[in-house]
Amino acid sequence: DRARKQAQVSTNESSRNGHATVDAERLSVLTKQDLVAVAQTVEVDGASALNKSELVEALVQEGVPLEALTKRDLIRMAEAEGLEVRSSMNKRQLIDSIS
Repeated sequence: DRARKQAQVSTNESSRNGHATVDAERLSVLTKQDLVAVAQTVEVDGASALNKSELVEALVQEGVPLEALTKRDLIRMAEAEGLEVRSSMNKRQLIDSIS
């Protein structure tokens, strides 16, 4: 199962910055509000006018690196995958556990 998750991240390498990017399955666990915030961080135009599925698609096309997500977003993703995470973990530790 961990190998599948690793492949999921590895197959989404961003050519722009060399960081692993987040796939649609992982982004879909976030709320629309969370997705809008991520979209604004990576400068997706008109993000607030998009519905959730359009936001996910736009963010996948943009190639959002795990580093662009908030700690809360990373915790949600990890928990959705059944990974054991703690709120005391820092972003780097969360990214490492996801990828």
